[in-house]
Amino acid sequence: KEILQFIKKNRIKSISFKSFLLSKIKKSIIIIDSYEVKKKLFNSLIRENFIVEFNDIPKNQNFGDIVINNNLSIKKRIIKINKKIRYLVGSKFIIIRSEILKQKIYKKKIPKNINIKNIFISFGGFENKKYIIKILNCINENNTLISKKKINLFINISHNKNNILQLFKKNKNINLKFVDNKIFNSFNFKKIDISINAGGITSLEMIYLKIPQIGLLLSQNQKNNLNFIEKKKFGLLFFYNENNDFKNLFFKLINEYKIFIKNLNNQKVIDGLGANRLVRSITKIYKNDIKKNKNKK
Repeated sequence: KEILQFIKKNRIKSISFKSFLLSKIKKSIIIIDSYEVKKKLFNSLIRENFIVEFNDIPKNQNFGDIVINNNLSIKKRIIKINKKIRYLVGSKFIIIRSEILKQKIYKKKIPKNINIKNIFISFGGFENKKYIIKILNCINENNTLISKKKINLFINISHNKNNILQLFKKNKNINLKFVDNKIFNSFNFKKIDISINAGGITSLEMIYLKIPQIGLLLSQNQKNNLNFIEKKKFGLLFFYNENNDFKNLFFKLINEYKIFIKNLNNQKVIDGLGANRLVRSITKIYKNDIKKNKNKK
């Protein structure tokens, strides 16, 4: 709904997916960012157009002229698997939202005494109430061990707000604030000490912002990135089951906080220029393909 409102407000032309498939689009660049689109749906479009496909799940079928996989664990920037598909891969092609890029990023001072005051929490589109309450309740029950002063929790969520309010209702040591989750809104991360977030785009943004994180593994396509984050000591990985103890992991993040800050200050994995590199690379490949087709004719 929010995306549709944005499209209408900015007078961007839009059509339904069904109409798009039936349309006779030719000689255009079509960008696909969906795990559900199948090749057979695009057979006619593939023949007449240049297809750019975002796909970071290894087992998924690739059918674009260019496939983009900006997984952190992939080292090579550009690889060729076959003659028909070109692959743009690795962290150099990671897209960071413009709202995040507008924020000035400085190297963080490594504190002598660790005192966590501001915690950012985001579950993305995840709606498992039991999981969410378990994570938040850990902070609720152990807040005095985290900080002697008040803790500010900035929770980016659009559901279960009443349950969360009830959970922290009697806790005077926690100041609870809900962050607006609407698209294109910006939150100032300058004062955030740590982040507890879903392992998608937010986990990548935390690296760019130099904020230590606990990355929550909420879907399998997030696993490689979160393993990379833990290996590089940018943060920790948490996957949910009845036996996993979030409390111990949380205090491990605090105990190793200085190490995480030091590594994030020196990180060269995500520089915010991924979108520019993608545009340049796609444009170059597209133009070269046009030249080749003309020469063949």
